[in-house]
Amino acid sequence: MLSPILTPSRWIKFEEKVEEGGERWSKPHVSTLSLHSLFELRTCLQTGTVLLDLESGSLPQIIDDVIEKQIEDGLLRPELRERVSYVLLRKHRHQTKKPIHRSLVDIGKSVSSTSNRSPARSPAAGSSLHRSTEDLRMRQSTNYGHLRECVLYHSVTASF
Repeated sequence: MLSPILTPSRWIKFEEKVEEGGERWSKPHVSTLSLHSLFELRTCLQTGTVLLDLESGSLPQIIDDVIEKQIEDGLLRPELRERVSYVLLRKHRHQTKKPIHRSLVDIGKSVSSTSNRSPARSPAAGSSLHRSTEDLRMRQSTNYGHLRECVLYHSVTASF
C-alpha cells in the first residue's frame, strides 16, 4: 500500500463527486481552477500578509506575529490589536452545537426587552449607532504563514 505522504501527486491528482441522487460516485477526473479564482489568489498574495519561515512555537505567538506584520503594513490599526487577537484565539463553536430550542426564560427576556423599547426620535441616537458600527467594520485581509519547523497543535482542528 502506498502512503499518501510519499505519493501526494496520486492522492491529489483526481477528484470525485457524488452524482445527483447521492447513490454513486462519478468517474475520477482532474479538477480545474477558474481564471477568476486564480486572479483572486494573486490579489490575496499581493495585498495580504505573507510570512514564511516563522519561528513561532505556539499559536498565540503566530497570531501575534501576523497582527504585528499587519500593523507594520498599515492593514490594521494598532488600537485593534487586542480585539483581533481575542477573536483569533477564541475557541470556535459550531452553529450545530447550539441548542435547537430556546428556553422559556430566554424567550421571556426577548419579549419583554422588545416591548420596553421605544423608537429613537433624536438624530443623536442614530449617529451614535452609526459611529459604533463603523468602528467595528474592518476590511477583509488574507494571511498566510508557513512555519520553519513542523509543530503539532492539539487544540487546533482542521479538515483536509
